Amino acid sequence: MSLEEFENKFRKKRQFVEYFNYGLCFAIIGVSGLVLYSVIIKYFQVYDVANKLFLISSFSFLLAFGVYGLFVLRKKYKLTYWRNHFTKEENLTLLHSTCSELVKSDIQLDDENTCYLYQKKWWVMPYVVYFFADQNLIAINVDTLRSGLIDFGASRRTQNRILHLMKEKARH
Repeated sequence: MSLEEFENKFRKKRQFVEYFNYGLCFAIIGVSGLVLYSVIIKYFQVYDVANKLFLISSFSFLLAFGVYGLFVLRKKYKLTYWRNHFTKEENLTLLHSTCSELVKSDIQLDDENTCYLYQKKWWVMPYVVYFFADQNLIAINVDTLRSGLIDFGASRRTQNRILHLMKEKARH
């Protein structure tokens, strides 16, 4: 399997969820913007100032959440590439040893790629880890199992932790 085939396979697996999340963000932005406009321009009559401020702050928060979601989604479904000087066999060995250490069991590689569930501790959210190894290249993506929009950067930190572990293994 080539890198391009892996990228297409990765995109196709996540395509519905990605479009659904984008649609949800645009819907949140549209509804909150419409309600804010209505409250501010007085189409929606609220005579109590406290209620009006509550509505404005609530829907401003929703508007900010929708915009935040769009920024998060830009990076969520992208692969991270680690370019190195190793051969394909060395990258596959490094990938296999790292995956086996993380999961504490043997991992089966499908050609040059693998996908497995990783959960650091039982109370921490599980992640789906996608790997691809080729000549001078390892590609990785870590995503939450439940495809949530907000994970407060935990999937990115887990991905960086896995890459750091691979780089440490490569040095030794």
